[in-house]
Amino acid sequence: MFKKKPKPDELQARLSAAEERLRSLRADAIIAARDNPDKLPALSKSAYSVEFEINALRAAIEQVEQDIDAAAENARREADRLQREATSRELLALADGLEKAAAPVPDALQNLQDAISGALPVIGQHGLADLLGNLRAEIPNAVELFVAELRARADQTLEGRAPATMPAPPVLTVIEETAPPTISIFSLERLSWLDERGQRQNCGPFEIHSLPVKAAKIAMERGLAISPDSERYKKMGGGAQNRLAAFSRRAKNL
Repeated sequence: MFKKKPKPDELQARLSAAEERLRSLRADAIIAARDNPDKLPALSKSAYSVEFEINALRAAIEQVEQDIDAAAENARREADRLQREATSRELLALADGLEKAAAPVPDALQNLQDAISGALPVIGQHGLADLLGNLRAEIPNAVELFVAELRARADQTLEGRAPATMPAPPVLTVIEETAPPTISIFSLERLSWLDERGQRQNCGPFEIHSLPVKAAKIAMERGLAISPDSERYKKMGGGAQNRLAAFSRRAKNL
């Protein structure tokens, strides 16, 4: 029925059109049964043909959906295979790099141990020589275990028995402390309040300070401070380099 694989939306459009034709044929059949029974055989044949088309379209839509799901699964598997191959190569490269880096270590330790042994008659018995001897014995074994683990992990990755990706490095989350909002006030009395850390802060009278919003509002509500933008502050000579005593006298008279 289909020469080339149609798209799902095309099939759905054809299905909707066929269902509409079938509804129209059934409506015509009801009218024909009442007014012109001779037309019923032709209408029934047309309806049967449309029903056949509808069933074929529904089957085609189901098949296309299955094909889409299968293609998506194949793509996922291929991506997983490629990722596992890349991770396996990375693990093997780590193993090779570790072996290469560790290869000269025993000879270097031996040379160092020989040099220290030659100096022992001068400096006396020293634990460093024993330490170097132990390292020469232990480091190759430790490296061998590490390399074997990396190579085994590479095989497990290819076989699907280990994660497809390398472990992600630890993420250090830095939480930046945001200073709480403050309000500038002009103090009329000596003030004392607790800051965001719970530490007591103090300020003298007749000075502009930045206080936490809550503390500033309480101070202004109780008449202990005013806003630098207020008319009262302007009347007190706000902004001018007046002496503290002048501010004090004006504040008492207001």
